[in-house]
Amino acid sequence: MQISVGEQVYVDNLPAGVTVTSVNEQWFIENHQGQNAQGNGFFFISNTSSSYNKSGHCTAVGCSVTWATQPEPVTGQGADSTLPRAGWSSTVTNTQNNQDTVYSDGVTRKAWDVNLKYTGSGTYTTTAAGCQSYTTGGSGRFAVNYTDVPREVAGAVSVAVFSIVTVALSTGQVLIYRSSTQKIVSK
Repeated sequence: MQISVGEQVYVDNLPAGVTVTSVNEQWFIENHQGQNAQGNGFFFISNTSSSYNKSGHCTAVGCSVTWATQPEPVTGQGADSTLPRAGWSSTVTNTQNNQDTVYSDGVTRKAWDVNLKYTGSGTYTTTAAGCQSYTTGGSGRFAVNYTDVPREVAGAVSVAVFSIVTVALSTGQVLIYRSSTQKIVSK
């Protein structure tokens, strides 16, 4: 099994001279409950079945890991993992596990998070009216592989995810975008 996240952030209608100083992307992923139980969600990044568990950079509540490519979890499925693209930090953090999290749809679910940070300068374009648009460029795909997951757990599961994007501007203003809740089905 593998889960991967990635992002590209756009900011439109920036006043002339205002720049983006930082971008943070926080993904919330529904926790799978029970190591050998059937059910929805994905295991926490530091679960014993996770490719990052053995890195030595995770604890029971969080991780700080180096973004690396992940080999195919099962031959023939195709890898969905890349190195971080230009400007995206090669350090990925995780700050919560199995915490009650209110999703965008108003439902509280147990969730863990993945935090991606953009440290590049981005690309600005200016409209005829003098407003600027900004983009980070694509992040690549940060993936977590899971091995030795019991067959009954590794079947098709529904996973609720959403993200919060925080953009800091040179004026001191902070823009926050909260995505809608999406349910993805893993096979």
